[in-house]
Amino acid sequence: YSRASEKERNKNIFVIRTEHLEKDWTTIDIMLGGNGTEGMQILHKNAWSKNINNSSGGGGIKINHPSNNAPNKTLSHQGRLNLCRALCDEIQIYKKLIRLAVNIDVESENQSLNELLHTCPNESREVKVCQ
Repeated sequence: YSRASEKERNKNIFVIRTEHLEKDWTTIDIMLGGNGTEGMQILHKNAWSKNINNSSGGGGIKINHPSNNAPNKTLSHQGRLNLCRALCDEIQIYKKLIRLAVNIDVESENQSLNELLHTCPNESREVKVCQ
């Protein structure tokens, strides 16, 4: 997006956040004239969705990746900080996209930024220049 021409910048941007897949998918479906239910039905019927199970916690979905079977699923605090630093440029693009998305309201934007800050505590809410 940062290299897009002025004509391309006048396009609507829709974002589907993995951690809020069902909500974002439904919102976009409604914005595009759907009823909000057909899209998720298609997703659940899709071949790759065999690993998607309804979670019991909030009506969302849980994606089971093969890597979830790894014996050690933890990342040290320092490892997480290193990963966040290595992904700094991608994180800044994520923040830009969340703000530009026509399907993400202010409350959802704040929720995603709070989740980001929880994961990467040295990040800021604002887009920054990575070093």
